[in-house]
Amino acid sequence: MDLENSIYGYLHEGGEIVPKEDKQIQYKGGQQKGMYIGQRMSYSEFVSKACERLDINSNGYTFHYTLEFDPSALQQFDDDEDMHMMLSHSYDYARIYVLKRTRRVEVEGGIVNVQNDYCHNSMEETHNSVASCQANNESNLGLSQGFMSRCAETEVMPHDLMDGCPWRITANSVGTTKILKVNIFIVQMLSVQANLQCGEERCSCHRASNKGNPSVFAPSNLQRLQESRLVDINPGTIAEYSRQDGHFWQLFIAHSFSIQGFLMGCRPVIAIDSTHLSGPYRGSLFSATAYDADDGMFPIAFGVVSSENYEDWLWFLQKLKGILQDKEVVIISDRHQAILRSVSQLFGVENHAYCYRHVKENFSSYVTKHSMKGKKCKMDALLLLDNVAYARLDDDYVVAMEKLKTYNSDLAKWVEENSPQHWAMSKFAKK
Repeated sequence: MDLENSIYGYLHEGGEIVPKEDKQIQYKGGQQKGMYIGQRMSYSEFVSKACERLDINSNGYTFHYTLEFDPSALQQFDDDEDMHMMLSHSYDYARIYVLKRTRRVEVEGGIVNVQNDYCHNSMEETHNSVASCQANNESNLGLSQGFMSRCAETEVMPHDLMDGCPWRITANSVGTTKILKVNIFIVQMLSVQANLQCGEERCSCHRASNKGNPSVFAPSNLQRLQESRLVDINPGTIAEYSRQDGHFWQLFIAHSFSIQGFLMGCRPVIAIDSTHLSGPYRGSLFSATAYDADDGMFPIAFGVVSSENYEDWLWFLQKLKGILQDKEVVIISDRHQAILRSVSQLFGVENHAYCYRHVKENFSSYVTKHSMKGKKCKMDALLLLDNVAYARLDDDYVVAMEKLKTYNSDLAKWVEENSPQHWAMSKFAKK
């Protein structure tokens, strides 16, 4: 066993998981064993070794683990992929809980009373019932001690409550505790999913018949249904699309939480970029990303369009500007001509900053092709360009330009001809 590439696993079996007030869990009773878990160990190897350590038969048990950042949630793993996820999110050790496998039964008898408590005609009534349930769990659930004991080792399956009632309920025990988790859902959701699946089947036929035409996308009725679902699930979401010759052409999506998060907590700087889409339809994927207070990337919006042309960028940026509520922002991008034209038209040329990484790549290509050869010479030139770009004061910028001009006058001329007011810190208007 390679101990350097292993973590230590705490195995818990036969006891009771007890939730604590601080959202932690405590394991009482049973047995605890330890074992080393290699980074390349398969799920089957792990189960075999763990059962050997605990002296149990693997057929009657399931394996769960907790994450360091959320030790109150039990994560079940059943295969190599789950095993890899556990190892990836565990550092020096992992806590693994071996639980008896539950059996399934249908809801009947006294459980019907519980279900009737959740049989409502509207979403508002359901929310009120859930709220009252939180205030008085035992009385509203109407659970007898006998029902609790039956559910301790079983999982309750959904059952029809009343003829015509769309609501269903499921219940299952949490681990080996006496805590009962109740889930309610509405059957109408299933019909929406069925419509989506039917739409996807129609879309597949549509793709097969139009495979040679890269401008043909999904049918508009499916697009409208998906767009409506996005808004229903997250009110305030902006989901818009356009058609050309009866076919899908442009899509813009900005989730409500992204819009509000940007307006309330992000700096007024937005980076836009694009990438080509592969597959039979081609097209391009546009994105708009901001930066939060910790310099983390914060997605705002994305779009799917036909290509990276002026019309598509103008359409995408118009939609983006519409969600900013007149907030003045700085746009960062590469120097694609379509972007230069559309950004200056909508946000103003003074609010457009060029991505320095792209500028530096262009400068590096120029150095290679026109000026000098050799790795050291190139690195020296790039370092001088960094001094020009990151100079905070005008005096520092002048000194950095003089050093670059002394090193190579052609390189200094290239800088002057490539709009340093859009990428050099001391020259940018919006500081």
